[in-house]
Amino acid sequence: MSIQILTINRCSKITRKAAPKFKLIRRNSRSTEFILSQKLLSNVEQCQEFARAKSALAFNFYSLEILMNSNIKIDEDQHNCQVIGCPETHMRNSLVNDEKFSYYSLYSRHKMRVNDTIKCIPRVGLFVISKEFKNYTNAQAECIKIHGKMAHIISAERNNELGNHLGDKPTYVGLSNRDKDHLWKNEFDEPLSCFNYRAWAIGEPTSRGCVTLTKSLINSSTSSVFFSVWKVVSCSKLLPFICEILPSFN
Repeated sequence: MSIQILTINRCSKITRKAAPKFKLIRRNSRSTEFILSQKLLSNVEQCQEFARAKSALAFNFYSLEILMNSNIKIDEDQHNCQVIGCPETHMRNSLVNDEKFSYYSLYSRHKMRVNDTIKCIPRVGLFVISKEFKNYTNAQAECIKIHGKMAHIISAERNNELGNHLGDKPTYVGLSNRDKDHLWKNEFDEPLSCFNYRAWAIGEPTSRGCVTLTKSLINSSTSSVFFSVWKVVSCSKLLPFICEILPSFN
């Protein structure tokens, strides 16, 4: 099979990829994370579809039918489907007791390792920015240990938001060209050519290898601004890395 046909097949799989599922995490509880949007809906299935449409990572829901048959007071300003940009984690615990609501999420609240700090990009996902220095292969293995992969960064939102959390060192992300098919692809086996976004530094890519996210200072006549750009390094180099935690329920 030619490289071109192989790439087309992989690109078509991206559009057919099944959406991750929301699962009930806790009854009689409500997350107080920022609400993206809220609506009155008939059932939890409709709330789940509303959450997907808003790219939410979690939601609060209560059943109108059950509530009408109880003595629980309804707040007129509080809709029964509240979709949320960031989910609860063991480090972001904003759940409160609320007998009306149940809390649903794409992510279980599994604990990370002691030194792992979870960053949430609202409507995008959960990430761990590791300060450990690993080569690319060992960084991949560390991400797998926490139910993750090296971070997918082929969008402006992902690239720029993750860039805000960079230290001074170039940091491995999930983009490389080191297999026999000679394609730049992410850790989900999706070729770079399937996406329109690029953030190569000037002159890159210089060779095959593994991509780092790096701060680059751009000077203009009025100001100086840091941008997050991609630079290729040898995959054997020891560097910090970014993992993307995968949704828990498929």
